[in-house]
Parts: sequence; structure tokens; C-alpha cells
Amino acid sequence: MAQEHFFFIGIKGVAQANLGIILKKLGKTVSGWDIEEEFITDETLKSQDIPIITEKITNLPVNVSVVVYSASHNGKNNPLVKDAYKKGVRVLHQSELIARLLKDFKTSIGVTGCHGKTTTSGLLAYSLSRLSKDSAHLVGVSKFNDINGGDYRGNKYFTFEADEYALDPPNDKTPKFLKTIPKKAIITNIDFDHPDVYKDIDEVKNAYYEFMSRVLETQDSLLVLNYEDLNLRNFAETHKNTITYGKNAEADLYYENFMSFEEYAEFSLSSHYFGFENKKVKLQIFGEHNASNAAGVFAMILYLGFQIDEIIKVIGEYTGPERRMQLVFKKNNSLLFDDYGHHPTEIVATLKALKLRFPSKKIIVIFQPHTYSRTLALKHMFAESLSVADEVILMPIFASAREDKTQFNVSSKDIVSEGKKINKHNFRVANTKKEFEELLKEATKNESIIITMGAGDVYKLKHKIQTILF
Repeated sequence: MAQEHFFFIGIKGVAQANLGIILKKLGKTVSGWDIEEEFITDETLKSQDIPIITEKITNLPVNVSVVVYSASHNGKNNPLVKDAYKKGVRVLHQSELIARLLKDFKTSIGVTGCHGKTTTSGLLAYSLSRLSKDSAHLVGVSKFNDINGGDYRGNKYFTFEADEYALDPPNDKTPKFLKTIPKKAIITNIDFDHPDVYKDIDEVKNAYYEFMSRVLETQDSLLVLNYEDLNLRNFAETHKNTITYGKNAEADLYYENFMSFEEYAEFSLSSHYFGFENKKVKLQIFGEHNASNAAGVFAMILYLGFQIDEIIKVIGEYTGPERRMQLVFKKNNSLLFDDYGHHPTEIVATLKALKLRFPSKKIIVIFQPHTYSRTLALKHMFAESLSVADEVILMPIFASAREDKTQFNVSSKDIVSEGKKINKHNFRVANTKKEFEELLKEATKNESIIITMGAGDVYKLKHKIQTILF
């Protein structure tokens, strides 16, 4: 890939930005186009001196040799992609570029699952960066532990998120991870999500089974699978080169005695497979779901040959990725968190973790539903998961550029209606800035835990919340 100029369309997207950083560290020329709006990756791209065009253009800059696109910004129908084809410039989907990178690493490790893949891949990438000087990673977040989500320090280990979303829906619904087959993988769970791509849980399961089967066809293959997920357990029971993890003692590696405190969580870890028992582990990431995620990382790194005690040390240093139960502000005994959770399973896991960590405090969630298709398909599940909080303020739905909202008859008010069906009346909708301020003041009369939650731009409310309450 010597002396190539990679031009990313939608370069402010997290995966695009992190790929750009890796390529620049490999000595390539990197630039891109995106809209002028503020993104979470702006600071990182600036620090890496990656030029961004923000005005509307339809013709590629000169000297571009490879155009990289994703499902955002109209995918293959983007004018710049069309211009690339017209001029004979090579065009790669983001997943095709990742597949190209995989060939350059001795050990490639994909982390996938409907929930937990960013936290888990970040934990694996951080641990390998501390245990080996010869690693690289591509994690779906701007930063974790003050490390960029994309980095290259050598070609021995490459950790990346293997995404089950589609290449370019609705035109191409091929799961992205089927283009990026690593030698090893951690799979955290299988659940129904992305209703714009998958019609039901069986379609999701079949996609994951195909991905796992392809991994096992590679040389030196290994699958690390969550024993608590029945679909993954069934797969492990009928295939070789698998290691299971979970809280069940029948798993190859299992955790027990999970406890959560305000400053840390802890559990004990044992393994019949690796031959140890009752090793105490402390985490700076919270919730029992993260004990499970950590167990998966332990299994993978132990298999790679590192020692249990040194793994315990580095895993205990991991503070988690941005926008995953991230503490963004604290004053007196009130705290403001931010979280990317946008699926009911993720929401309930995060809210229960906060309840366990702060048992005496009121939990207030400010939730922004992400996409009309997901809200319509899962509105009842959203109501059930959000009801774990003491107060819920719902923002308007954050639409995907791939959706035509006129085709959907759904709004945040539908989640309120579903809440009433289960006798939960702590839901309020804020359609305007004024309504949001009034509802927030009313909900936070006493010391509280406040969390902004969603995959859209709800995180931008943190400054307004601090101004209103702190």
C-alpha cells in the first residue's frame, strides 16, 4: 500500500476516522470529506493532522488513489464515489479496507456481538497494548483510556470490532463482518437488532453462525464464546477450537462472587481449561455484564500465552471507552454520566449497573431513541428497560440518514404509551429546549445520578445540563 492517498467519505465517523489514523501511522497519505457539524472525532483527527473538506463537493481532489466509503452519506450513491468510479479511482468499502489490513498481521482478533463489542474490544486492545509492544487496534470509539480508537505499533496482534450491520442498506444487506474474517474472535452475544437489515432473530443468528464458521476455517483459528448465550453455547458444543466463558461453572472459564462498589467492581475468576481458581479481579468498568466481557478477554489473552497475574494487573487499569457509562461531570454528590446504549438490552444493563453502584441515589435517564425502524420494532422493550430508572426524559428520535421518516408512524410518545401499559408513569417527552429544561429541573430536585443515553447526539446536552443543574 505504498504511497497511496486514501480519501475517506464521512471521515468523522468513528470507524472511518480510526482507519485513517492507522493508515497514516503506516505512512500513507490520508484525507477526507464530511459535513461541518461537530463530531466526537474532531479533536482526534485534528491532532493527527488529517485534512478534512467540509464544503459540499462533487469532484474528488487530485492525486486521490483510493476512496473509502461506508453506509453513511448515501453509500455507493454518494457523488464522490460516483466520481471515483468515473475517473477509474479504486473504491473500497470500509470493510474491504479492514479485510485488506488483516492480511498484514500475524494474529487478527475480531470482537463481535450485538452488545458489548466496543467495551470488550477496547479492553482487549488496551491489554494487548500494555502486554505487547507489537500490537494495533481498530475500536469503534474515539478514545479509551486516553488512547485513540485506532492505532498501529506493530503487526503481531490486531484487535478490531467485527460489525454485524450491513454494508450499504437497503441496497446491500450483506453483514459487514462477513467481509472481515479474522483468525480468532470473541463473540459476546446474539440478539435482535438492526430491524432495517434483519427481519428476525433467526436471520441474526444465521449471520453470526456463518461468521463463526468462516473463522474456524482459517489457520490457527479460535472462537471465544459466551456460555450464557444459548445460541453460542449450542455452537460451541458442536464445533472444535472453541473456549467458553460465563458465570456458569460449566464454562471453560467462569466468574463468580461479583460485587459492585462506588469506585470499582470485583469478582473471582476460575478456569478448568487454563488450570487456576479463585483469582480476584478488580475492574474500573461497572455492571455484571462487564464482568462477563472481561472474562471473554481473559480467555483470549490466556490462550495467546500471557500469564494470569499480569493480565489481572492491566485489565484493572482499563477505565472504559468514551460514551460507555462515562463519568463526564461531578459536583458534590450529583454525577452526570453519558452512554451510547441504544438497544433495550444495553439500556437495562447500564441502568442496573448504576443502581447497584449507587443504591441510595435517584437515577434519571435522558434517552434519545436512535432510528425510527428500531424505535418502532422495539418500543415496548424500550419502555420496559427504561423503567429501571426513577425518572425518564425522552428526546425526539434521532433519525438515520438512511431512513425516510415519512415511512414511519412512530415517535418518542409511543414509548410513553408503552410505559403506561406496564403501569410505569415516570416517562416524559421533551420536544423543545424549554420543555427539556423544565423537565430536568423538576426531576433533579435532590442529589441524583443523571445519564444521557443514545447513539445520536444526545451527548451534546452535557454542557446544557451542567449549566442548568451544577
